[in-house]
Amino acid sequence: MKVRVVFTKELQLRWISHLDLIKTIEKALRRAQVPLALSQGFNPRPKMSIAAPLALGLSSKSELLDFELQVRVDLKALQTKINEHLPEGLEFIQLYEVPSKGPSLMSLVTVSHYQFRFFKSLKVLELEKIVELINQKEELLFEVEQKRRTRTIDLKPGIFALYTTDDCGEIFLNAVLETSSSRFIRPNYIVDLINEHLQEPLELEDYIIQREKILLKLK
Repeated sequence: MKVRVVFTKELQLRWISHLDLIKTIEKALRRAQVPLALSQGFNPRPKMSIAAPLALGLSSKSELLDFELQVRVDLKALQTKINEHLPEGLEFIQLYEVPSKGPSLMSLVTVSHYQFRFFKSLKVLELEKIVELINQKEELLFEVEQKRRTRTIDLKPGIFALYTTDDCGEIFLNAVLETSSSRFIRPNYIVDLINEHLQEPLELEDYIIQREKILLKLK
């Protein structure tokens, strides 16, 4: 039985690495006595994978995880049992069955929706103007470090939407970015694009990025 999980990664959990996140989830599953299916070989591991790992410091309302079970179980009861062993900020909010022979989770990921919340005082009109300028450009050339070398990529094809929203007077920036294996646009690239237009660039403590949703391609 293959199970897909929608889970949150919030609060202080946003500061743990991807590897530590996997270890934390594995520990909770074992403590909940989940009948996990294991890989073959000298060092069997739970058959488990997470879609599009988050960078350190990002939170999420909707991460995706697959794991396989040796037997069929009641998923609602399993969800309750596992959540009893997860730390604060990490919660399984939905479990559902997927085909055992289906494609890998990462191969299905296409797009991520991120929301940026700013702690530094930004003028609404200023941010809206910056977003407008970015959206108007035909290309967005950006230098990235990959495999110990610097290369220039065009971010424009991977930015599907960039817009602001207002919630009770607080402004948020929303970015819908390609998250496929062929083009992975990281949300911190968007911060760098914004900083090109600010006299006082945003520092890490000036904002928080949260992933709102991961979209999967239709099989």
